[in-house]
Amino acid sequence: SVITNISLDHQSMLGNTLAEIAYEKGGIIKNNIPTIIGQHQEETDCLFVKIANERQSKLLFAEDIINLSVTNENPIYRSLSIKAEGWNFEIKTDLTGDFQLKNIITAFAAVNRLIIQEEIVLDINKIIKKFKSLKADTYFIGRWQILNNKPLTIADSAHNEDGIKHLTDQLDKIEYDQLHIVLGTVNDKDVDKMLSLFPNHAKYY
Repeated sequence: SVITNISLDHQSMLGNTLAEIAYEKGGIIKNNIPTIIGQHQEETDCLFVKIANERQSKLLFAEDIINLSVTNENPIYRSLSIKAEGWNFEIKTDLTGDFQLKNIITAFAAVNRLIIQEEIVLDINKIIKKFKSLKADTYFIGRWQILNNKPLTIADSAHNEDGIKHLTDQLDKIEYDQLHIVLGTVNDKDVDKMLSLFPNHAKYY
């Protein structure tokens, strides 16, 4: 079982705190089945450990399994170094959003454990090869998607606090004369909170 990072989202269904949301997400932890958590979070780690112990699930954190570093990047491709037990290789990927680094760590942690712990035969070279065209092959759209280069036009569907922080951090790395932001949201979002995370020097629509 795999659980990615926990952030405040869909509170009407999942709860109003990270712990409440983590408890709901923890429902995927199954009896005697190993579990991988995408990242350490102070508010949720103990809860996941408690649920896993109750269900006798071996709990692992992806960040403790995979060591990832960015070795080269441009708007289209990013090169990454991946190190783990039995692994030391580099991948190229068209997933260029900064938030994707945590997802990539989580995905490779799951693959690493399937190969080493569960002794499942997987061709890691095929997985490495597919990462280069993952976005194109899966028609993955709307997450740090470059629509145009002149002017630079980016579509991103970040819709919670964690996602917006990643988005604005990545915007800070770009040089521009004027930033324009077209923003839409559904009515269950805390719009005031979301707006407080965006830069105040942009033109908003």
